[in-house]
This record gives sequence, C-alpha cells and structure tokens, in this order.
Amino acid sequence: KILPYAGIERNRFHLRLSGVPITHLVGSLRKLWRGTVSHPKLHDFQVEKVRLEFSEPVPYQVAGEAMGTRTELVVGLNENPVNLVRFI
Repeated sequence: KILPYAGIERNRFHLRLSGVPITHLVGSLRKLWRGTVSHPKLHDFQVEKVRLEFSEPVPYQVAGEAMGTRTELVVGLNENPVNLVRFI
C-alpha cells in the first residue's frame, strides 16, 4: 500500500510529497509497496484541497495521459463523488 493513509478520512485524500533520492526509493521498494518506508524528506498529508506551486514548469498527467506542463496545480475532492466501480 504505497499510500498508507489513503481512505482513512472520508472527506480527505492522502497527499505524499517526496524529496527522497530515487536510489533510496529503489533500494526500499518492498517497504514502499507495504507503506512502511520512511525518510526525513518524505511528507504525508490528509487534505481536502491543495494548491501546488512550482518554480518551473513540471509535467502534468490525468489518469496516465500527458496534459502538458504546469507551474501551478489545484487538486481537491469533488462534493459529489462519482462511483466508477460497482462490486456485485
């Protein structure tokens, strides 16, 4: 569970910001996938809405589709969630 705090609070989502060197993450893949990796530059938040500002344009994706670059991004929960999967 790469995002261990996802789904804990109904009206919030798990935001994870990382400044962790990729070499550390690759060396900790098992812990990363279990949700137990820790590092001083790994920060977790429970948020309803967040505005991210970047000093230079960064790549932006929606569901894996490239959407260009952004210097600012606002992400939040919809008041009326859409159920995409229904378990029978």
